[in-house]
Amino acid sequence: MLLKDLGCSSNAAKIAYLFGADDRSVKRSARLIDWTKARDTFRHLWNHCAAGGTTIEKVLKIAAIARLGQEGGRKIAQIRCERGANIARMLQLPEGTATAIYDLDEHWNGRGTPRGLRGTQISLLGRVCCLAQTVEVFYSVHGLGAAMDVSLDRRGEWFDPQVVDTLLRTRRDSDFWNRLKSPDLAGELSRWEPQDEIILADETQSRAGAFALTKDLRDELPPYDGVIVILLDRPHDAWLARWSGADAWFVKPADPFALADRVLEALESRREAAATRDTTEKETA
Repeated sequence: MLLKDLGCSSNAAKIAYLFGADDRSVKRSARLIDWTKARDTFRHLWNHCAAGGTTIEKVLKIAAIARLGQEGGRKIAQIRCERGANIARMLQLPEGTATAIYDLDEHWNGRGTPRGLRGTQISLLGRVCCLAQTVEVFYSVHGLGAAMDVSLDRRGEWFDPQVVDTLLRTRRDSDFWNRLKSPDLAGELSRWEPQDEIILADETQSRAGAFALTKDLRDELPPYDGVIVILLDRPHDAWLARWSGADAWFVKPADPFALADRVLEALESRREAAATRDTTEKETA
């Protein structure tokens, strides 16, 4: 679930250009509407196209998006889905995880994207994540009641009815929902995170690409906080490793002892940075 948004940066520039606005704000607010309904979609476009611009600028942006049509929207969604699934495969996660990321915006009634899958054609994990991402946004913006209401409203349309029914049984689990309101949400999540995560990415052995993978992980919100080491084919590519946000890079064949030492240094540096960040947050609070 925490990896469901892998690949979002792949279409960020396109979204920002089309809307003339922050792509993160556009994407998040899109979760609050039923974009399969023309009225909701137009209101969303009007509110977010050329934010702060003139009426003419808004109209021009809306017209440009309208010219793309449904097929244009499907292609933009497909870019993110394919990219996210490929990153999951590069991380050597189970194929079920990659499939769930690809199925994230498919709807139970077959009107989702990018493939228009229907019902049980959509992977179970994909159905769960589709519901979860909508509930998360409604819960954080409007509260538990609104999150449950939208789940019921879209039951059998966007969402698998059985998955919705399972969610509804958690409504009275106040402990669970209160934990989601924790001021230290990162701390709550860290209980489930494995410690000292390390990714060793080979420059040429992945369809996703080590540099692009690293850049995507560092640009996620929140960013991936583990250690990333890239194995290079050429020393001239060191600048790409530095640009991507890798902690270290080595030209193949790498000295295993030097590699181990550098990983330990990077782990220690990240632990110290995390401790400093926690102290600062507590003092600020």
